[in-house]
Amino acid sequence: MDYYFFIDETGSFNHFSTREKRRISRVGGYVCNNDNKKKIYENLIRLRNEKNLETLHFRELIFDKKEVIEEAIQENKNNIIFSFISVGVPLIIIHPQQYYIECLLAVLIESIEKLLKNVNDVDSINIEIAYRRHILEEIDGNRLIDNGTVIELYRSYDKIIEYEIKKILSKKIKKINLNVSLLNANRNENIQFADIIIGCLNNAELKTNFDRDLSLRVDVVKAYERYFSDNIKTLMKSLVKEGMFNDAIKYAFVYKNDKKLQKLSEEILNKHLIEKLEQGTFSEQDFLSIEYFLQELSDNDNLMYSENISKLKDISNNILETFNNKDNKNYLRIKEKCLYILMNWETHTGNTCENYKNTYAFEYENFLINEGSNIFKNIPEKIITQYETILRTIQTYYFNSFKFEEAIEKLEGYIDKYETFIDAFKNKQNEEQIKDDIMARLYGTIGQSYAFLGSLNNDIYKLKEAKEYLLLDLNNICKSNKYYAQGLSFLITLLWELEEIQEIEENLSSYYGIKKNENDIKNFLIQNKEKLSNFQVLDFIRYINLFEKKKGKLLSDLEIDELKNYFFRKENYYPVNLILKWISIFYLDRNNQKVAIELLNKKVKSFEIIQENFFNTLFETNRLLLLNYLDQNVINKLISKIDKIEIELLKNKALKLMKEKDYRKIAKFLPYYYG
Repeated sequence: MDYYFFIDETGSFNHFSTREKRRISRVGGYVCNNDNKKKIYENLIRLRNEKNLETLHFRELIFDKKEVIEEAIQENKNNIIFSFISVGVPLIIIHPQQYYIECLLAVLIESIEKLLKNVNDVDSINIEIAYRRHILEEIDGNRLIDNGTVIELYRSYDKIIEYEIKKILSKKIKKINLNVSLLNANRNENIQFADIIIGCLNNAELKTNFDRDLSLRVDVVKAYERYFSDNIKTLMKSLVKEGMFNDAIKYAFVYKNDKKLQKLSEEILNKHLIEKLEQGTFSEQDFLSIEYFLQELSDNDNLMYSENISKLKDISNNILETFNNKDNKNYLRIKEKCLYILMNWETHTGNTCENYKNTYAFEYENFLINEGSNIFKNIPEKIITQYETILRTIQTYYFNSFKFEEAIEKLEGYIDKYETFIDAFKNKQNEEQIKDDIMARLYGTIGQSYAFLGSLNNDIYKLKEAKEYLLLDLNNICKSNKYYAQGLSFLITLLWELEEIQEIEENLSSYYGIKKNENDIKNFLIQNKEKLSNFQVLDFIRYINLFEKKKGKLLSDLEIDELKNYFFRKENYYPVNLILKWISIFYLDRNNQKVAIELLNKKVKSFEIIQENFFNTLFETNRLLLLNYLDQNVINKLISKIDKIEIELLKNKALKLMKEKDYRKIAKFLPYYYG
């Protein structure tokens, strides 16, 4: 059987010196066999003729013809084997074309590996790629770097792509005919469907049309290190030989601690970078290269992966050591980016200190206060960045240390100051309330602080105060904003804590467009579980749990088993461990302790890598508290976990829950870490 990969891209694959201007660039598409290729083509031709359209490009349909996109997906998604999209960016970007090719090779090699695991009758693989019209830029006058090979610019674009793909894939694919073609997307309907797919996978609303099991998300950094690491040493030597020291230095920073590349990296750094610094010969162009490099590192796609963040922390510390005691604007910009990455490392790994002044968050906050006017172009940019830092500071230090009263005191002052800023700099001509992400997050964070305090102390007044702030959070952010669903989840968690079931129904019905009826809400979860995020699934499960507590059984045994079987297989998607915990409650309510124990003992990969240190103790304590309810043999292990908790308030509550033996209360322990 012949199989086809149809591939398109989105974005320019360029990079900018400020995070705000970044446009996400990705490669994606789909895989099908020869028969289904014809079916997709015929369906698209018919759809295009019926709608009287010249082409079926995503960007031309998304604004006023969204129904065409959804119709194309529904008619054709059963004709594809799976879809795929690149995630993140290479750690090093030397040139936009190199960025594009690394993304392209990453999705191809992982997609082909997935295809060969699932299909046995592969005779040929045909790779058909949308032709890119971007002009190839020059580097150092006359040469271009593409995936580790120095290529003369006079080589044609399609030959470069074909050469790179065949060079890499021919080593991995044996006895399979491999064909590579570059096609004009305007004249090829199958490529246009790849454009629709990548547009949908890149869109928060439309990506729900695809089952996550049939959508391969390829981390470019991991793929590059997995498949192309043998080429890195050759590449670094080639860069030095060609006199491209700035680019060689970028790689040396990344691989300074790699055993195979450490010697070469240190040689490059000592010979070219540190020598330049000591001699004062580091040029504006050199600074710009390092700044771009750091910009790529601080991209959110990289910072959100727990496995990457520790590596980025080491890189940033290396750079800070190199740039120590420098005070001009170039060094300040570089230091700002390093501290930003280090602060994110604290946030995402749960690492903090007893003394706030010893945190990266404190260092970054003070750096912005003292040097912000020397870095940022205008006052709004400086202030917004400072408030971004304040929010991360509170989440990093005050939340992790459970100092919620201090957090509330700080936030109240910050809210007053930020309101003054809005009055001074925001457009007030519109009489409607101004929507502002920072203001919404300030309200949401103070709301969470009150919610934590109320939950830990059983203080109904603080919980109601939290509710007012979380409502202000939602009022200050548009429903189309990706953070709206997150704010709604915090609110629903609080309403569940307050057992205000009617308000949960109203919020779920309003946001998801379903009837305010328990059966409709339940059925929406059952029918859309693969489209909802896991946090949204938790909102529905908590509602059903509360309904069953107050009004009687809602889920049938078959529906519970269906939920259990679906999420039991989703161990790579955080926070599946929390969903399984709540499904175990449904089994406990039905006196099925055997399955409840099986769910609670499930080792979930996403849980194991998502947090470290203090957070692991919190998550594990909650799980063991429930197991303790079921099994007396867990008690000693549980007490050792509780002893590791340094916060007395948490320890006392956990010990009290052990004695109460009320599994619903145990399950509610620290709910806002799960919201």
